[in-house]
Amino acid sequence: MANILDIAKSINKRYKMVGADGKENKDNKLVMLGTEIPAIQQIPASSSSFAWATYGGIPKGRVVEISGKFASGKSLLSTMLAADYLRENPDKYVLYVDVEGTFAKNFANKMTGIDLERVLWLNLDGSMPGEKIQDLILNEFLDDVDMGKSAEDLGFIIIDSVQAFVSTKDMESDVEKNNGMAGHMAAANARFVYKLSPKIKARDITCIMINTVSESSLPTGAIIYNEPGGKAIKHAKSVAIRMKKRSYIVGDKTDVNKSENSDGFVLHGSIEKSKCFFDDRKVFSIPFLKDTGHDRTRDLVETAINGGYFGKKSAQKFIIVNLLTGEPYKDDKGNDLILVYKSGCVKYFKEHPEFTEEYLKMFNEYLNQENINNGFTKEIEDELPEDEEVILDEIREE
Repeated sequence: MANILDIAKSINKRYKMVGADGKENKDNKLVMLGTEIPAIQQIPASSSSFAWATYGGIPKGRVVEISGKFASGKSLLSTMLAADYLRENPDKYVLYVDVEGTFAKNFANKMTGIDLERVLWLNLDGSMPGEKIQDLILNEFLDDVDMGKSAEDLGFIIIDSVQAFVSTKDMESDVEKNNGMAGHMAAANARFVYKLSPKIKARDITCIMINTVSESSLPTGAIIYNEPGGKAIKHAKSVAIRMKKRSYIVGDKTDVNKSENSDGFVLHGSIEKSKCFFDDRKVFSIPFLKDTGHDRTRDLVETAINGGYFGKKSAQKFIIVNLLTGEPYKDDKGNDLILVYKSGCVKYFKEHPEFTEEYLKMFNEYLNQENINNGFTKEIEDELPEDEEVILDEIREE
């Protein structure tokens, strides 16, 4: 009678797994031991707040949903994450499926620094029905790798937004009958996501699906978020991000409600679901200045303060510490670097750009170490019993 490892070996002989290049990938088997399961790979986030909330960044090769009300920053956050991906992958491209025709290239580049020469914009003017858009994505850009047509240098897709995946027939029927689109949106998205998920996983492509939500209130006063698209995205997504109402920056204040005479704005969001990292940190806030885009310094300082990474001398005095060594940084006179108030911290970091880069590098390394400690970015290397290790070596050779 065969043991389970012999059966696994036999299955892997009969079912060959392929990679993004269409060739057999011997490291990617249909059946593998727990010690062989690949670690989750994340896209490093340029926002300190977002990196903190997601334990590093969104996962590669998965579906990520970003939802929220109108003008909450869904498209901007998606573009920012795409820009982060391109910085880490200089040979890859982003496909932006702009169903709503709202992508503003100059604004996106100014706010996030995204490399527009590596963004493919799907030029949709509203005349192309949802089923045609789906066909383009699934059967042109993501054609079967066995056919040799798959775009090997495509690594990131943004679909803005999922509400458009409705066939012309269904759209015309609902307009005539005034039935509402909820059911047909769910069906269209279910078909699309069912076909999309295995394709992007095989190619290690990250897909962001943007979803606009509405709010309704229960008699108890509780708020319910209504998301078009049904449960198809709900079950396929690895990470769900909900965008909140943005606030505005006026001087040192980042919580102003009105946009008049503001210097910039802050995107606020929360992690609603995650299959890839703990969602205990929940919230993030990303500041942008009108003139210069993402305010990395303010982002870093506020994340360090809110996360308790700055040491405290008193309620408003902060000791700036090297988190890797536990030693305080020194000022120009050789004393411990102590800064007063959040505004004082932001001012010092902005006036000392070299120190800011040094601290940011250290801070990101420390966050990455936290990720490793939590098991998100490191392979498991448990030792196997000797007899199982021998069989495992044989499977690897096959």
